[in-house]
Amino acid sequence: MRKTPTCQNFLERLTSVNDQLCFMAMAQHELSSHIHSTSLSQPDAYTTEIFPNNPYASRIHRLGSDLPRFSQDTENTLAEVAVVFGFEHALAYYEQVQDLRKEIQPSPEDSLKRDAIEDQLLARLSRWLQSPPEAGFFITVGYLRHLRNSISHVHSTSSPKFSQFASDNAARLKLFWEGKPAELGQFDFQNTPQQPLTFENAISLSNLNRICVKEIDRLFAESLDQDVVMKTVIQRFWNNRPELRGNHARLSRKARKQILTDFGADLTELTIDTAVNDFLGSTP
Repeated sequence: MRKTPTCQNFLERLTSVNDQLCFMAMAQHELSSHIHSTSLSQPDAYTTEIFPNNPYASRIHRLGSDLPRFSQDTENTLAEVAVVFGFEHALAYYEQVQDLRKEIQPSPEDSLKRDAIEDQLLARLSRWLQSPPEAGFFITVGYLRHLRNSISHVHSTSSPKFSQFASDNAARLKLFWEGKPAELGQFDFQNTPQQPLTFENAISLSNLNRICVKEIDRLFAESLDQDVVMKTVIQRFWNNRPELRGNHARLSRKARKQILTDFGADLTELTIDTAVNDFLGSTP
């Protein structure tokens, strides 16, 4: 299997979050230029005087000289919100894909628990796959988790745990992501925890988050047994579409198409027909 049916909606949402982040960066860049010129020309005027037609000018009611600082704070806050929001989506995906695998192919590893989500994912997949997966994706998830916690818990600088995690893993992460299509630009795993979060760094982190979800989904898909997936899909059609029970050729076509859509596996007609026949032979 190449993907799971859990992933697509989350990837679309993460792509949307990234697009909105890029739009916010573009809009904020234009706004900052306007705010800077306004603060120079009207430093002693209040926002209600500078922007008389803006219904929100009275909400902030600050001097023009204060606006550049607010503009910079806005960039940092919006960048943090986008990163936290994106990682919350990723966390929801990691929980759901584990539930999906448990539903399709239960195993003793379903009870294997770790405090950190990245450790639990890596521990389970290492048991399910023929060889342990690359640790870099899971270390990156840990980096994003520590960043989320540091922001959410309102640390004025990075939390000690995040700083330590970055210090321990920055070199390894830099090496891991070199040459991969992550578009990290000048992103620095070591120093980012010590600085206010910029749009540029937030966009890099958004890319990392999306890639990790996609790659970890690929690993979950690879851990699924093809025969089990075929039987699961055929069983669902058998239960939910009783009109297909008397048309085995149509049942095969439906199952084959569903497996391609949900799991990205383009199985041969012979493979599906054999699975349908095996299913029918074992079904009362």
